[in-house]
Amino acid sequence: MEPKRKNIRLKNYDYRQNGLYFITISTHNRQKIFTEEAKPLISETYKLLESKYPYCRVVEEITMPNHIHCILGLEGEDPLEERQSISQILQWFKGITTIHYIKKVKEGKLPPFEDKVWQKGFYERVLRSEEEAYQVRKYIRENPLKLKLLQEEWKKKDRE
Repeated sequence: MEPKRKNIRLKNYDYRQNGLYFITISTHNRQKIFTEEAKPLISETYKLLESKYPYCRVVEEITMPNHIHCILGLEGEDPLEERQSISQILQWFKGITTIHYIKKVKEGKLPPFEDKVWQKGFYERVLRSEEEAYQVRKYIRENPLKLKLLQEEWKKKDRE
């Protein structure tokens, strides 16, 4: 039985309201399945997301081998009651990427995965200032470089 997850959402906060949301979603068991060939699938799903939810835009995004980071911006004057929450939008996103990923695996275009594509849930942070948004954008953009530097460091240690 899986341990009960702690709810990290803000109490009394409406996740349908305008704002910027920093999102991290990991693959199931941190599988490194998002190869260079998989990245266009994720990018295309972001475009579908913006079409399906016109009040939601992808401000920044990066696909790493075993997780994704993005900043989603909710904006507009439409009534909140007519919107989906960040959780509902991400549930849709994970479902569509899984369907398309499975199709590509069956076509032999992407590596197979173990059990599921995505880990249950996601990590989210409401960005409350321009400075915070700037720092998160910087973090997202630098994430691949940090990974590359770590890999080089690991290779160096293996040779020693």
